[in-house]
Amino acid sequence: MFGFVAIAEAFTVVLYSDKWLPSVPIFQVIAIASIAYFLGTLFAQTIMAKGDGKLYLRLNTTKKLIGLLSIPFGIFWGLYPFIISFVIFNFIGLLLDFVYTGRLINVKIITYLKGMLIPFLMSVVMAGLVYFGGEYLRFNYYLMLLVKLFAGVGLYILFSIIVKSKEFYYVKDVALEQIKIFLIKINLIKTKN
Repeated sequence: MFGFVAIAEAFTVVLYSDKWLPSVPIFQVIAIASIAYFLGTLFAQTIMAKGDGKLYLRLNTTKKLIGLLSIPFGIFWGLYPFIISFVIFNFIGLLLDFVYTGRLINVKIITYLKGMLIPFLMSVVMAGLVYFGGEYLRFNYYLMLLVKLFAGVGLYILFSIIVKSKEFYYVKDVALEQIKIFLIKINLIKTKN
């Protein structure tokens, strides 16, 4: 999602045109909010896998009620305060997910945070380099988007190799296996009989 923040301007212009440039800050803030949404979905799946539907219902109801608190910000102060309060309340909901899922599976919040620290730092550094590096390509948004996309993916892969990310190697192995299966299906490579 930090990558989306970095490519938001070029992405918006290429997809919709430059008349949509005022929406870029909103898109960037919503991209940050989606981090909490994705992680919350993982926690919800954990709760459901443990069979605690009651906790799932209580937790989601509480998070939705907390989310409703952002509406007065929109009514009284406008769109940007609404979006920022929406992000803040999403992260408060994520904190609730950390706490209650941690209690359910007996894992402390610090354990979650340690596991997320390296990927978080890699994403922030990658997004920062892509965002500021791509600023020299403002004359062509199509080129800017392509360069930023390839640079972001390349940097993230490089960082993953440097820190020896187990998740990266797992995804790489699965992807290579799927590519091999696809190439066999279309008869580009022969199987050993």
